[in-house]
Amino acid sequence: MNESPPALPSDFKLRKGYLVTSGILFVLAGLNLCGFGALMVVQYFLMDQLGGLDPKGAAQLAPMKDMMGMAAVANLMIYGGTGVLMIVLAVGFFTKKRWSRPIALTVSWAWLYIGVTMIVSLLLMMGAMKSFMVDAMKTATPAGTTAPPMENFFGIFLVIYFGFLFFFLVLLPALLLWLNWGRDVRKTLELYDPKPRWTDRQATPVIGLTIAAVAFAVFSISGILMMNQPWMNQFLPGVPFRYFFYLIPFVWIYIAWGSYRGQIAAWVTALVVIVGSAAFGIHMMQNIDWAVMYREMGMPEAEVARMALMITEMMSPKKMGILMCTSMLPQIAYLLWVLRFFRKQSA
Repeated sequence: MNESPPALPSDFKLRKGYLVTSGILFVLAGLNLCGFGALMVVQYFLMDQLGGLDPKGAAQLAPMKDMMGMAAVANLMIYGGTGVLMIVLAVGFFTKKRWSRPIALTVSWAWLYIGVTMIVSLLLMMGAMKSFMVDAMKTATPAGTTAPPMENFFGIFLVIYFGFLFFFLVLLPALLLWLNWGRDVRKTLELYDPKPRWTDRQATPVIGLTIAAVAFAVFSISGILMMNQPWMNQFLPGVPFRYFFYLIPFVWIYIAWGSYRGQIAAWVTALVVIVGSAAFGIHMMQNIDWAVMYREMGMPEAEVARMALMITEMMSPKKMGILMCTSMLPQIAYLLWVLRFFRKQSA
């Protein structure tokens, strides 16, 4: 690693501290995500040990074991894969590689988008969550005793929970965006790594679309792994239409490849997929029978009615329609913003 550049230009400020800080934040976040993904796998294998400690609990979980196994693999792909990406990104910052900044901006924007979307989603579902917690406390309270008041507890829980989410899912990515947004950071990386890299072939916003498309391709594979689960029948169309879902990773790979080459057809494909996904999601939410889904998951019958009632209120078609439409708007805005770069290359 070259710590002493031959000459320091006077038209920008050297931002080595910004690079080191970004690397530290990314490596901490990456290790956390890798640990969470690994924890899901460990939790699955610990189910066998539960049989000796609580035979009744193990018997209730037995029908759900296959589903939990596939979910553990999917979570490992999503959280573990994202964690590895962040660790690699941290190494890029520590070694002052110029490709680290475009990837960091893409990851940070996606991170912030997910955080804001999650907080808005929880605000929409807050009433149902409160009712569920109150009912759960009443159920757990022994007969002849009074259940403790839940209003104050729920308020404290919300303050702590939303504070946690706001710090890790909004403030942290916003800080990373601020650290890497300026021209000085880009110039610092170019000074220490003067050789053009693959991220220099296109404008940074287009590189962002390429990276996002690769991520969607990988994450869609985790969804395909779950497709054969019986409970997924509530979310998927019937045969033969559901087999089109196997093509989704290849569509996103094309979008990644085509956008990197500046093909307007890749931009159009991305627009169609985003709008089509939102439309399919809104239609799907109109027809889900949550009670049937929980039964197909293997959930004990005593819990099915209570969980189905809660999730029906939390994820009502109206709420989910609003959420899906509003969450699609930033994606459409981003595509419209990067369209100018495709037009320049096709002109």
